[in-house]
Amino acid sequence: LVADAAVLPVLHAAGMRVLSEESGWTGPADAEVTVVLDPVDGSTNCARGIPYWAISLCALDADGPCCALVQNGATGARYTAVRGHGAHLDHVDIAPASTTEVERAVVALSAWPPVPLPWRQFRALGSAALALCDVAAGHLDGYLDGHADQHAPWDYLGALLVCREAGAPVVDADGRDLAVADADARRQL
Repeated sequence: LVADAAVLPVLHAAGMRVLSEESGWTGPADAEVTVVLDPVDGSTNCARGIPYWAISLCALDADGPCCALVQNGATGARYTAVRGHGAHLDHVDIAPASTTEVERAVVALSAWPPVPLPWRQFRALGSAALALCDVAAGHLDGYLDGHADQHAPWDYLGALLVCREAGAPVVDADGRDLAVADADARRQL
């Protein structure tokens, strides 16, 4: 709530509508840009002192996600993306790993899938936004939601644009659109 209260006035002063995990819809309903915000993605990690949690913001215009920031609150590592201009980690271009065989892959999980894949190793890291960004940067080979409809847009939208701009595909298990600003939407990544 503290992080939410710090960010909202800045976004509102810029005339943006905001959909936040913590405060819902705020700002002008007719704004040309909507920011989807998760003030602390990985809040359990944050509360327990595990250095893997982030603020995640994604600005959407009439054409969808246009710019994003996912910043690790513990380390300061900053992932950014602007539609059509690539993705970066601390101002350095990023790209996904070239791994194509699941048997060689290191995969992040949000929950154990019903049918385990024969990956090389897996990690349960606790922040969907950071894990997806780590896929975009090639630190991880993939990310998998083990349970259906687990993540809301604020959990993944910032990282979605980072992945898209880096060249890492992200899909919903049921083929639904991921670029939605809907507080009730849930997806399986």
